[in-house]
Amino acid sequence: MQSVKRLVPLAAALALVAGLVSVAHAQVANGPWSSWSPTYNTQESGTGDVNGLNFTITSTSTTSEQRAERRYQTFSTGSRQFEGYVKVNSLGGDRICLKQTFQDGVGPWNMIAVKKPGSLYEVQGGAVRIGAEVV
Repeated sequence: MQSVKRLVPLAAALALVAGLVSVAHAQVANGPWSSWSPTYNTQESGTGDVNGLNFTITSTSTTSEQRAERRYQTFSTGSRQFEGYVKVNSLGGDRICLKQTFQDGVGPWNMIAVKKPGSLYEVQGGAVRIGAEVV
């Protein structure tokens, strides 16, 4: 009986955690949303190289353009949510942009980047954000 009493709170806690994990999706607003894979062009510059899903830059130059990227088609209307996974195998530089959002006539207005020792951060409208905090 004693082991059953211990298992009930444990099972309840596991069910709660499993429930929270299943709700932790990337979606940030109510749908209905549907999956869509827009077209893109691969762009490489300097020592940038794209090989499948691997993007590499081997130069440490800060005076020349170094890019390895996918440039997705331009959207003129509607709302979009993007979801992706990033694995940084090595970080030879610092403050490397992983994603930029551009607006016609304005330029980049949102960037997701990584800095040493591997922390992700966001730059939006000139303000650096880590989570909800402006730093």
